[in-house]
This record gives sequence, structure tokens and C-alpha cells, in this order.
Amino acid sequence: MSRTNRIIGALGLSLLAMTSATAADLKGNASPVANSWDGFYAGATIGGATAGFNVKGPGRFDEDFTDSSFHGGAFAGYNFSSGPWVWGLEADLNAISLDDKPVNVRGLGAVEVEGDFVGSVRGRFGYSFDTLLIYGTAGVAFTDMEFKAASGGKTDFSTGVALGVGAEWAFSPNWTARAEGMVYGFGEESVKIGTVNRDVGAGLATWRLGLAYKF
Repeated sequence: MSRTNRIIGALGLSLLAMTSATAADLKGNASPVANSWDGFYAGATIGGATAGFNVKGPGRFDEDFTDSSFHGGAFAGYNFSSGPWVWGLEADLNAISLDDKPVNVRGLGAVEVEGDFVGSVRGRFGYSFDTLLIYGTAGVAFTDMEFKAASGGKTDFSTGVALGVGAEWAFSPNWTARAEGMVYGFGEESVKIGTVNRDVGAGLATWRLGLAYKF
């Protein structure tokens, strides 16, 4: 069994356990209403990601290519609120699986990308309609994504910026479900590919669904 399949299986079991616990919780709450958005929470997500890479220079050379990946992991945070306004801090760590075989890119030869994780520490700010929270989020991102060329060029992407939007539904006093989209930008680095220096940039776009428990 591959590493990615093991990760998917583990996260699937986690979400199934959360769903089972939720069903038990709802039996005693015929009309579930969130007590408050305030407090500590933690949960798990699962979804997909698309990594994008751009290689520029010298001259007018400008090439883009992408790679799709599984995306899933865990998050935790703390909320404060005042009336319908909700804000807080959240951290997440997610597995990705960028390890496809090398592909030929015009003017570069065989290139490949690798990456096992992406994460972030972000602020969240949103507006709640009772049990529904609409929010935006922004912060610092980190990853182990790498770009490599057969001719010897290699660059690592470590830190960047994370931005996102989402909606979260409190369907019981302690449980919430969310849908979220995130984009991560990791800037550009200069790398020598063959005999030429080129600027290589990387980014990641993700979508994910999640469940969280509020303590």
C-alpha cells in the first residue's frame, strides 16, 4: 500500500469516527443550535490540491505546469466573538502527494516536483448568521515542496502566504462542518538549470471539507 493510500485510509477512518460520534450527539438534540462560536476547537479535513509552477527567463522564456494531489490533514484553533462577529487564530497541517514521474517541459527537459506537506498559521475573521459562519482567513504558510530538473537545477520552497475563504455550520452545540478553499503562494527562487539561471515560482490551490469538535 502506498503512503498516499495509507494517509487517505487513516483520514477516512477519522472522519467516519467523527460522523458516528455526531450521530450519537444529535440523538439527544432534536433541534441542535450552537451555544457559541467562542472557544477552542480541533478537527480534520480531506480534499484535493493543485500545485502550480512557473519558470521564467532568460529573455521571454515563460512556462507553466501543474500537478494534482490528494490533500488532507488536521487543524486546531481558538475563536472569540462579539455579537455576530467572530475572529480567532487557526493552525493546520496537511499531507500532499507531489511525487509524480518526471515530465518533459519545453526548453527545460525532464523536470519533477516533490512535496509531502503544507501547513499554515492564520487569523480568521467572519460574520455569523446564528449557526452559519462565513469567514476569510490569511496568514503564514510553510511547505517542503521541491522543484528539480534533470540538468541539475533544484530549488526548495519553505515559507509563503496563505489566503482563503470558507463557510462553517454548527449543526450541534459541539460539532461543526466546513467547506473551505485556500491558496498558498511561495514566491520565486533563482535556480541554475543547465547553464542558465531561471526564476522558479510555486503555488498551491486547495479545496477541502472538514469536521470539527468545539471543546
